[in-house]
Amino acid sequence: MNAATEMFATRARIIDMLNSNVSAKRVNKQIARYFRKSNDTLARDTDHREYDVVGTSIMHNEVKKLRFANNLRKRIAKLRNSNHTHINLIALDSACKKREAVIRMINRAEFSDDDTQAMIADYLRK
Repeated sequence: MNAATEMFATRARIIDMLNSNVSAKRVNKQIARYFRKSNDTLARDTDHREYDVVGTSIMHNEVKKLRFANNLRKRIAKLRNSNHTHINLIALDSACKKREAVIRMINRAEFSDDDTQAMIADYLRK
């Protein structure tokens, strides 16, 4: 079930609860869940920023993360100042949104290790 379908199903449950004798606490819980999901979906759908640098780095606590930027040199400098290791960033041929940038990473040799491919798959499942 995709996010929009789930939101509409939650909305329908809220309306049914309001028409029946369900406690106000339970209705409020469903309303909070509905708005939290709708806000998350709205935030993802309205993100119009584009990036021309994508890659990964490992933070000081050994956590590997995807990185996005518009200036390769500045981003590398900032990551180094924050004690990141294994900084692996590439400049894309044209600016694109995060999801498209991650898709472009899939077949690149620089990101072929299993950890990075799993991270890419997790990101694309969101």
